[in-house]
Amino acid sequence: TITFTQQTLPQLCLILDQILNNSKKFDNQYHTGFRNQVDVWPIKPIPVIIKFLLKNKKFCEGKVLVDLGCGDAALAQKFLKKVPQETTENQKFEFKLFKNIISIDLVASQPYVTKGDMANTGLESSAADFCIFSLSLMGVNYKDFLKEGARILKIGGVMVILEITSRMPDTTSFSRVVENYGMNLAQ
Repeated sequence: TITFTQQTLPQLCLILDQILNNSKKFDNQYHTGFRNQVDVWPIKPIPVIIKFLLKNKKFCEGKVLVDLGCGDAALAQKFLKKVPQETTENQKFEFKLFKNIISIDLVASQPYVTKGDMANTGLESSAADFCIFSLSLMGVNYKDFLKEGARILKIGGVMVILEITSRMPDTTSFSRVVENYGMNLAQ
């Protein structure tokens, strides 16, 4: 049995970052393992986000959504107008409801995923109307991820965070971090 404590978790995250950056084989294992884990949860985050977006359909029309730490890009897949038979490098995709969906992950598992660092997306400031973090704030530099999310979000935009509270020893401190980046919290 391996036990991870608050002190060893940052070291584990650094090791995982190194593995993810250096191993194509691990890329598939990482996403497969994550999918298997989520499959047994009573509440799955992506359907919750989709329900929220569809409930606010009028606000979403023609907007840009950025999914940071998108994994398999389930949001992009849900809103794709049509799944292409073949894909090419730098291909543009069309989406239902949204003007664009930008999916960024450490591992590009789908053609519509941009491989990148959530702390430095390369997107212009105020590029997004929606910024989504769905179970993606697990890195030791999660504050950098939130800072980048706030930077790319337009004034009046919406940042959606779905995270497991057990991964956050102090949810009050986490809430303060989010508020420090100019976000108003809604439960």
